[in-house]
Amino acid sequence: MTATTAPAQDVSRYEPARASFVDLVRAELEKILSQRPQRWLIGIAVLLAPLAAIVFCISLPVTQGKTLDGTATGEVLTASLLGIDAATIAAIVFAAVAVGTEYSTGLIQYSITVTPDRTRLLTAKTIAVASVAAVIGIAGVILVGAVAGTAVAGTGRSFVDILGGSGPRMLAGSILMPVFYGLLGAFFALVFRKTAAGILGPITVLVIAAIIGWFGAEVSQVLTPVTPLAGLHSISGIASGAEDIGPLAGGITLIVWLLVGYGIALWRFTRKDA
Repeated sequence: MTATTAPAQDVSRYEPARASFVDLVRAELEKILSQRPQRWLIGIAVLLAPLAAIVFCISLPVTQGKTLDGTATGEVLTASLLGIDAATIAAIVFAAVAVGTEYSTGLIQYSITVTPDRTRLLTAKTIAVASVAAVIGIAGVILVGAVAGTAVAGTGRSFVDILGGSGPRMLAGSILMPVFYGLLGAFFALVFRKTAAGILGPITVLVIAAIIGWFGAEVSQVLTPVTPLAGLHSISGIASGAEDIGPLAGGITLIVWLLVGYGIALWRFTRKDA
């Protein structure tokens, strides 16, 4: 009696199950949060916002020439929201380190091996960085708002006066600043494969937008409306002059900047060996 054997299966046809995109984003978030330096940077970014806001409020008599009692609620809030600028710098460093460290440690090779589809991988990284930067922005705005409200309440006004007028729009719009510049930091770091580039790139964009007015009114009228700062300020309702392009145009400006940055990063990521 002859024993029958099952035909051999061609195991080469079987591939590991492809992770869902949600799982890929979750893995990128876990990769970021599992590193102590990254957690420290996130915490520093959040804490810098209220600390800087306190400094700006205390310095109002020097910078504005009047005490808190004589400063309008909107001006106190505007000064406090400068704390988000400090948080944004920290968010840029966080994003640049998150991406740049993968190249300096060689971890990017493992990531590409596990997820060969580089478009999915880059998109997941982008969402992960944006999510953390959004947390920084939201937490920073809440704390900055608390500083502004406390400063106003200390002059005999109501804590919630900061929510009057354009206050809510200013607060909500400020959340976008760490997100936008954090993503720019990630894109710069990925394009140049360097953490330093991820830090210097967005800061250069930020500084250039701030000093365009130095080059004369004609240059400012042409270039200022297309800067990220004009978009952010227009959304927040604090834009003036050539910066004031309206919230819709401001949103489109930011989207175009991010799409261009993502496109260049994707081109670099998919056409060059890591």
